[in-house]
Amino acid sequence: MTDNDVKNKLLASNDDECEWYGITCAKRNKEGKFLMRLDISNTALVGTLPPELFALLPLWIINLIDNPQLTGLIPTEIGLLSKLKYLVLQNNELSGMIPTEIGLCRYLQVLSFQFNNLTGSIPTEIGHLTDLDKTLSLNDNQLSGSLPTTLFDLKKLTELNLFENSLTGSIPTEIGLLSLLTFLALNQNQFTGCIPSEIGMLTNIETLNLKQEQDCYVFNC
Repeated sequence: MTDNDVKNKLLASNDDECEWYGITCAKRNKEGKFLMRLDISNTALVGTLPPELFALLPLWIINLIDNPQLTGLIPTEIGLLSKLKYLVLQNNELSGMIPTEIGLCRYLQVLSFQFNNLTGSIPTEIGHLTDLDKTLSLNDNQLSGSLPTTLFDLKKLTELNLFENSLTGSIPTEIGLLSLLTFLALNQNQFTGCIPSEIGMLTNIETLNLKQEQDCYVFNC
């Protein structure tokens, strides 16, 4: 199935949006409109994500997992989905930078772009996603640069996966603000410097992995 096939199925289907390909209507919002789920996982999608998918429907869940021939950029139109709560685009071949418009999806609770080919830095706008209370997974990409301080505004977060990238700089002392974390994986990056003592403020942590490629950390420095 190609991206044009998906676009044609969505745009050329009957008038009942709840019958469109990959769409499930879950419930109505305050305006009486259906909130919709888009699930096209493991369906051999080929090509790029058509922007129309994000501009057309009142989606609150997007699940596009395991389509290894799904390529191209994450459309900036993702920012139009103001009601989106669940966005999982993992295990694909998406490339380019994480669009800054992701910061407009302020009701997100789960965000996973893991196992793609995303590059560039983590956008500061990610700090606007203060409803993220489950998972932020950006691991197994090619992200670079330092951790934005806005990342530590996500105080409801319980799982943070950033391993297997090319992130640099030091781990900010603000890491201690993420006191609800149970899982933190920053391993296999290029962080340097001290492990901040504030890591001890993560009293709910169950899994912690900070191992770097060069084993360059020094404790209590």
